[in-house]
Amino acid sequence: MIMGKKDNKTKIHQLKCGDILFKEGTKGDSFFILKKGKIEISIQSKNQKVVLASAEAGDCIGEFAFITKQPRTATATVSQDAEVMEVSAEMYEELLEEVPFWAQAMIQELIKKLSNSTNLIRESQAKNTELLSALDVIME
Repeated sequence: MIMGKKDNKTKIHQLKCGDILFKEGTKGDSFFILKKGKIEISIQSKNQKVVLASAEAGDCIGEFAFITKQPRTATATVSQDAEVMEVSAEMYEELLEEVPFWAQAMIQELIKKLSNSTNLIRESQAKNTELLSALDVIME
């Protein structure tokens, strides 16, 4: 998994291509800010890998699970050697003190909507697979 150096409250992780930062379904008690490199965000649907996005320097990764306190909805795999900063709950609380309450509420609503979108994609993928299977049966 991830190895890194500690600098006070900040953890920096150096990752190699192919490393898994986190897996779908795991607990999200921190999130990450990608400092350099690329990370692929994917889900498993009907035993197939579905790539949802590619994160690049400056992107946040894993914030949905962290904020919603739900299991991670996707797997993050390093696609180009990367450096990430891990943001712990303690560090996040400190950051929130600097953000007005309305902004926090807006961010949580946005995350809720995006999480729903991820679920819709997953359901759509499952339905498409079922339709293709039914079409195969009809065409035989």
